[in-house]
Amino acid sequence: MISDSLNGVSVLVTRPRLQQQLLSSFVENYGGVAANFPLIEIEPLTGAAVLEPLKCKLTSLNNYHRLIFVSTNAVEYGAKLINEFWPQLPESIEVIAIGPSTARMASAELACKVFHSKTGSSSADVLLLPQLVNVKDLKIAIVRGVGGLELLANTLKDRGAEVDYLEVYRRFPTHQSAEDLFKIIRDLDVNVFSITSGESLEKLNELLLENNEPEIYFRNIPVVVPSDRLFCMAERFGFKTVKLAKGADAESTIIALQELAIEADKIDSGR
Repeated sequence: MISDSLNGVSVLVTRPRLQQQLLSSFVENYGGVAANFPLIEIEPLTGAAVLEPLKCKLTSLNNYHRLIFVSTNAVEYGAKLINEFWPQLPESIEVIAIGPSTARMASAELACKVFHSKTGSSSADVLLLPQLVNVKDLKIAIVRGVGGLELLANTLKDRGAEVDYLEVYRRFPTHQSAEDLFKIIRDLDVNVFSITSGESLEKLNELLLENNEPEIYFRNIPVVVPSDRLFCMAERFGFKTVKLAKGADAESTIIALQELAIEADKIDSGR
């Protein structure tokens, strides 16, 4: 991790309330200010209509060859269900995670070896793993939230795999108002937005559009995002500076924030 401090950078941390602590503590430990402002929340799926089909898949977990967790949320809500049916995972299944944080959490919760990409924390990175290259006729289960991205599953299907989703949680927007957003931006002098999902970016854009003041000021605040998809979305929404992190995990976000701080220092010193 880059050793330079954040030099007082004030970061709007938009992660769900229960997941802000790690990134916020990193920001503050590296000399920044964490402005916690969750734009989405996460909750587990409930109800027999949803859980019964899911439980049927879980009882047949021994028929799968790969189990992929797409996020720490997937581990948090999926591992609990898996452990109910499988105190010890079937030996035939290999567990894979997107990102090191998700991998560490899955390994701890399921007491098993978990593979993850060492080069990045995106679906494209995990698809380069040897465990996912030759998957013809293999059964793969992807643990995720409702309505996640399709790149991972579609690519695996193109490679000949049979793919099932184990959807264990849902995302929903918070009730934060535009007034709440502008107040925290001013009170804590926010100069970077940290975004980790499309839903969060859409909510941020929606709140900015409700602004009664010149919108260009807020569009000039840099945005840190974890994927090419969100990079393009942020540019389409009119943000002038978009920084691509290597993943959505706290470590990758901090590195991107530190790089932004260094770039800002260079601009200031050159004036």
